[in-house]
Amino acid sequence: MNSLTSNITMFFTNYLSNTVGYSENTIKSYRDTFDLLFSYAEEEHLIKRGKISIELFYKDTIAAFLEWLELKRGASASTRNQRLAALKSFSRYMSLNTVEYLDTFQAVLYIPPKKGPSKTVDYLTAEAIMLLLKEPDSDSYRGIRDLAILSLLYESVCRVQELIDLKYGDLSLNSPATISVTGKGNKTRIIPISGKVVSILNKYTAMYV
Repeated sequence: MNSLTSNITMFFTNYLSNTVGYSENTIKSYRDTFDLLFSYAEEEHLIKRGKISIELFYKDTIAAFLEWLELKRGASASTRNQRLAALKSFSRYMSLNTVEYLDTFQAVLYIPPKKGPSKTVDYLTAEAIMLLLKEPDSDSYRGIRDLAILSLLYESVCRVQELIDLKYGDLSLNSPATISVTGKGNKTRIIPISGKVVSILNKYTAMYV
């Protein structure tokens, strides 16, 4: 195993999970990026899989790989930028841990992301949200459950996956009431919630227990 291969292995087995604390989904996305890069290199006859060399990480090679993603794989600008972010993360790791190819990896860090079309953000008005919160039947188990979910999403502005990952121990319903949310990079944040949501949660947990 050459030093480059060893560093790729350490990047995935130690650095991403233990040093920077990335989630399993992010690490999987990074692995997919490297698999695509290796597939590109094989398709373009740059290297054979298992014959990884530093030429694969030259700035021009990475730029050509990004174009290949768009033209051959139909990737959007957003997806292309996600793949670039993974390669930049590896380049930063290599820049900190080896001087052998420092210039090569520093050059990758200067590849700009591609600008995509601006998107219009759709949102509900305050009136629409109030109507939505009135829909669940709070006297039924499913209704109070749905109301608890909607109320927490509205007040905490947490991601859906963050809400799914919440455990009962993450709730602190005594005044001042808060929830403990763990997001990307295993970073935890404490979010205050109102007395009204506390009442909903207490009713829900009473039914659940």
